[in-house]
Amino acid sequence: MKCALSVVLSVSCMTLFPVPGHCDESDYGLRGGEPQTGSNVRKYLVKGIRVPMKKHYEQLTAEEKAVVIASYEHIDAGDEPPFPADGLRPIYVAILKLQEKLREPGHVTAVVTVDATGNPTSVASSGSANPEMANFVDSVLMLTRFKPAVCAGKPCQMDYPFTVELLSGNERPVSG
Repeated sequence: MKCALSVVLSVSCMTLFPVPGHCDESDYGLRGGEPQTGSNVRKYLVKGIRVPMKKHYEQLTAEEKAVVIASYEHIDAGDEPPFPADGLRPIYVAILKLQEKLREPGHVTAVVTVDATGNPTSVASSGSANPEMANFVDSVLMLTRFKPAVCAGKPCQMDYPFTVELLSGNERPVSG
């Protein structure tokens, strides 16, 4: 079983490191803000990221691509779903910045329609997150450039599902 990696954001750097005792299906998470009083460990604010954030679709391993494809009911062999052109990192970092201010738990599930040129044309979301965060996630996704989907060897329009779990920073990772 693979243990989680986390991204620590600070003013000067971003570093990947293993999270001891945190081995569940959420392979990646984001920690943010300054450590709370009495602790040198930044708290998770965003989790549930299932593939590496810095990779573009073509850089994903076959296993990582399978995780992305598993979000779809059916994709023919050889076809590819849309994927953020610059990887997931810019989307999650933008969300983290607002979550550092809001610190309200919840989740957002969005479906972005991506046209054959990689441009988002619409987004619909639901979830339990603060409405300000839900609107922000929709806006970030509408401003994101995507690698277009490939159907029968040609670029095509396809939906891209996106889910983010937001934490207040007071939760502790589940031990595994």
